[in-house]
Amino acid sequence: MIGDLKVIRVFLSCPEDVREGGFLDIIERLIQDDNIYFKSLGFQLELRHWKKNIYLGKGEPRVQDTINHRLVENCDIFIGILWKRFGSPPGINLEGINYSSGTEEEFHIAKRLQHKELWIFFCNAPPKSLSEIDTQQLDKVRDFKETLKREQIRYEKFSSEKELRSLLKQAINESTLKRAN
Repeated sequence: MIGDLKVIRVFLSCPEDVREGGFLDIIERLIQDDNIYFKSLGFQLELRHWKKNIYLGKGEPRVQDTINHRLVENCDIFIGILWKRFGSPPGINLEGINYSSGTEEEFHIAKRLQHKELWIFFCNAPPKSLSEIDTQQLDKVRDFKETLKREQIRYEKFSSEKELRSLLKQAINESTLKRAN
C-alpha cells in the first residue's frame, strides 16, 4: 500500500532478446502512462524485472532463487514474453528440477501459486537478420506454446508494438476492473 493506493506488483519474465528488442521499455511506458488513470481507481501498478530489481551478483544458492523469492513469489501478475529465444538453463533448483530457462522456471512457480494472474505473450515479429535465429531456441519456444495449449492456458500473439500495447492495455483493464469490484 502506498498511501491509500493498492500496489499491484507486476513481474515481467523474459529472455534477453525480449529486453533487447525494446519490449521491456514498451511495457514500462504503458504502465507508467496508465498509472495516472489507475491512481484515480485506487491502484498503482509496479513493474518488476530481474534486470532492474535484482543485483545479479552471487545468488543463494543460485541467482534464479533470488529472482524467484523476491520477485516471482511476491508478484500479483506474471507477464511472460517469448520471442526468438527460450532462454538459458538456470541450473537445478532446490526441488531438484532442471528447467530449460529461467523464464520457464518463473512461469511454473507463478502457475503453482494459483492466486497470481498469468499473462503470456508470444512475439511473432521477424528478426532483423537470419543470423539471430537459433533453431533449438525456437523449438523450445514452440514446445512451450504447445504445452500451454494442452494445459488450456491462455496466451496471446503480437507482431508489433501497437499490438502488444493493445493486448496489455486490455489485460490490465480487465484485471483492474476485477479488483475494483
